[in-house]
Amino acid sequence: MSRKRLLYVVAALVVLSLAAFLATRWKDAPRSAQSIEFLLDWKMGAFFSPYLLADADGYYAAEGLSVTFTEGQGAETSAKLIGQAKYKVGTSNAAATAIAIDHGIPVLSVAMIEQSAVTAIFSLKKTGIQVPADLIGKKLGVRYFDISHQEYLAMMKAQKLDPGKVKEVSVGFDLQPLLTGQVDALYNYAYAMPVVLREQGQEINIILVKDYGVNGYGSNIIANRSFAKNSSDALTRFLRASRKGWVAARATPEKAIDVLKSRYPETDAKLALANLKEQLKWLESSGDASLFSQTAERWNAVLDAYIALGLIKKRPQLSDVFSTAY
Repeated sequence: MSRKRLLYVVAALVVLSLAAFLATRWKDAPRSAQSIEFLLDWKMGAFFSPYLLADADGYYAAEGLSVTFTEGQGAETSAKLIGQAKYKVGTSNAAATAIAIDHGIPVLSVAMIEQSAVTAIFSLKKTGIQVPADLIGKKLGVRYFDISHQEYLAMMKAQKLDPGKVKEVSVGFDLQPLLTGQVDALYNYAYAMPVVLREQGQEINIILVKDYGVNGYGSNIIANRSFAKNSSDALTRFLRASRKGWVAARATPEKAIDVLKSRYPETDAKLALANLKEQLKWLESSGDASLFSQTAERWNAVLDAYIALGLIKKRPQLSDVFSTAY
């Protein structure tokens, strides 16, 4: 072999060896995690602690994801922002999701947290408000932007009661108007403000909209429709890790609240644990297999109810409402 040809062979071997070495290093090197900004439909609290637990226990990291949490300003606002692709995925409420879709906002329900509507109208026991008809002539604290307001109106319609005969008083998210007698009743999710009152030792009455004609789903996870279509793998991995967080929180709610407290030191851990435990009661009792489940049969019934109650005007295609593909 000529000296020139020998040099060519040696050079080729060096190049091949270097390429093999770099390929091995590239394969073994940790890849950067894919970032997902998760929009909550309200301020961080006990209700979102299962997602923090999923993060703390490494479920997102194991799926190659880096998840950040952004606080929101209500389910309907979250649906709008996700539909506008300012955020790709977040939490909402099934009624808010259906209303958004009815308005042409491209969002998709990809996981259902609660299998029934969770809005409650609550009052101090001394008011004697026990059924929807008892609200007539009473003062109700209202927040017109709140999805619970829509479900309250739906309940009144289902019961053939005139909400115009209820005295509406604009309030915020605190209990003082109820405790001081400014209003006779308030509404909120059943596992939120009512739990605060119970923890304070107050005796209360609760009217659940689900018991009076509002056949709806509860909280859900929604995605921007284009993101769901074009990034299905990332969405699948996100939901898989999130579900593990809920399973873990269901098994050890105390751990979920410990994580919440460690990241948000201002948290009242005792109250947060009571909130979370009450919320967990709203999950299907048939075991972990039901977590995140939603079906065409149930959505058909829910949409029928929403149309009948005036929450939405027209019936959307089911494929535009929800998907179990992820």
